[in-house]
Amino acid sequence: MGTGGKSDQAVERILGVLSQRRVAIATFDSYGECRYASPFWYTLLGAKPSNVTDLARLLTDDPELRDAVRRGVKSVRNGENEPAINIPITNKDGVSGTYAVAFAQFKLRNETEVGVLLSDTSTSTSSDTSPDLEQIGRLATLGQITAGVAHEFNNILTSVLGWTQIAGQNAESPSAVSSALEIIEANAKRAKDIAARLLGVSRSSEEACESLSVVAILEEILQLLSWEIKNANIDIFRSFDQDETCFGSENQIGQVFINIIRNAMDAMPNGGALYIGVKRRSGVVEVAFTDTGPGMAPEMIDRIFDPFFTTKTSGDEHVHGGTGLGLAICRDALKRTGGSIRVESELGQGTRFIVSLPLSDTTSSGLPATGENGVRSIAGITVLVADDEPDIGEMIRTSLELRGADVVTVGTGQEALAACQANRFDAAFVDFSMPGLSGHALERELLGVQPELPIIVMSGCEVEMSEDAPIADFLKKPFDLDDVELKLLEVLRNARC
Repeated sequence: MGTGGKSDQAVERILGVLSQRRVAIATFDSYGECRYASPFWYTLLGAKPSNVTDLARLLTDDPELRDAVRRGVKSVRNGENEPAINIPITNKDGVSGTYAVAFAQFKLRNETEVGVLLSDTSTSTSSDTSPDLEQIGRLATLGQITAGVAHEFNNILTSVLGWTQIAGQNAESPSAVSSALEIIEANAKRAKDIAARLLGVSRSSEEACESLSVVAILEEILQLLSWEIKNANIDIFRSFDQDETCFGSENQIGQVFINIIRNAMDAMPNGGALYIGVKRRSGVVEVAFTDTGPGMAPEMIDRIFDPFFTTKTSGDEHVHGGTGLGLAICRDALKRTGGSIRVESELGQGTRFIVSLPLSDTTSSGLPATGENGVRSIAGITVLVADDEPDIGEMIRTSLELRGADVVTVGTGQEALAACQANRFDAAFVDFSMPGLSGHALERELLGVQPELPIIVMSGCEVEMSEDAPIADFLKKPFDLDDVELKLLEVLRNARC
């Protein structure tokens, strides 16, 4: 396994985030050696290797899986398309299951690696594997943009570290410190937005639809892909007459936009222009993406939305090898919410994708409602904060105390339970993943002591709320300090209803 210092660590952290409950990721370099394997690989196959190089031996235990991985890695490395397949496997624990295996080029560590995506389909409630293939398609897209995201995070961290040092060196100058802190805060919010979008695209398609700003989603996606767009020498031209509000799933629409923009980049390996327009037409919002690439032949247009059909077979290092699922996923995701996608193209004239989204005339505020008898201040409120990251616990404590609350901070689940037994709290912030007692088990223990305690669960990942904690709420990391107070006020109001 190669070593690349902080760059490798950033890439592997992002790949770890992308590893889902039902989809595992492994990557192989140009020599066919495994560079990364997510923990879920080992969970699926019933083994616990001590390091990533053990994955090669693990794969040889099942000849069909071994041959499929070798064949797929070789094909994708040569610029060919290898379709996803289903394989029956019996793991080391003797558990049999059916696994979907798919392959895609991942642009990592300034080089191209082959991503192998493994999904256990035997637990699916669907009669076919389309949900699993859809998830694999999303993760393949994410793997392809990981290098750009890691680059963006490294730039943000460089800025944050540098301006933190400047603030320390100018401690006697309030204006200099204030300016530095504004830059640090702006970079932190930028990192938060990128992480949210990254996780959002990887999330399951089964989520509620809502009223959404089309322009806001476009700008977030363009920011997420900014490093790739810049390196590909693509100029972006916006034509937004006005912002329009559509009805749909933010993550599904974001995934559609990512696929179309990246397809346009692949069509222009030597650079070019991408024109993006938003307008209202006949009760829908139309978003048009027009590139200056070579265009497509009629027979290619007829098949462009077929699953596993891909034009990316040249092996050109500038072209991202695909699973052939991207546009098929886009079409199906849009259909589910009343949208559609079509393509117009001629050889030598570029390509234009038009996405139609249901129009929504409703707007919503993300702020909690405030009733006449609602809680308006946290002054005098007693709060428990449990987080094994001391900086986060102290940050919440300081923020809430500045607003008049009384706060007790602890670093483990056992300490949280002891504090709850010794004191009565009006609310609790609890990190979902702490050493020892944590998660829903900790929630149950706390509620056993104080049955009406409003609990706010904190995590960087999505958490399924427990039925044992009816007053519980969720606060996604990273968060603003204003979010902390708003969430606290919200659960206090709900507790008093």
